Amino acid sequence: MRSLTYEHRIQLLALAAGLPGSLIAILLLWFGDYSSQTAWTLTVLIVIFWLGFAVSLRHRVVFSLQTLSNLLAAMREEDFSIRARGARSDDALGEVMIEVNALSQTLREQRLGAL
Repeated sequence: MRSLTYEHRIQLLALAAGLPGSLIAILLLWFGDYSSQTAWTLTVLIVIFWLGFAVSLRHRVVFSLQTLSNLLAAMREEDFSIRARGARSDDALGEVMIEVNALSQTLREQRLGAL
């Protein structure tokens, strides 16, 4: 059996995170004193928002990692002019981007010093 890719694990975790709240909301909705039309409408909205946020989370994580991968590939090809924009020191991904920028700057300086 093949193991899941990182993207699929993120997707499953995002879906699992929203499942309990969505399920409880739908159960309360259907067993409450609401009309059938209201229950169906709100059920569809809950499911659409739950799935939409889960897909958005997956996209955000994958996009950030692809950006980091592209920066490292550029450095491997000795293109030290590319920088990670929006790198912030108050979050984990921002710290990684700051370190990639620092590594790129160091390699650039070493290359210029060797010339």
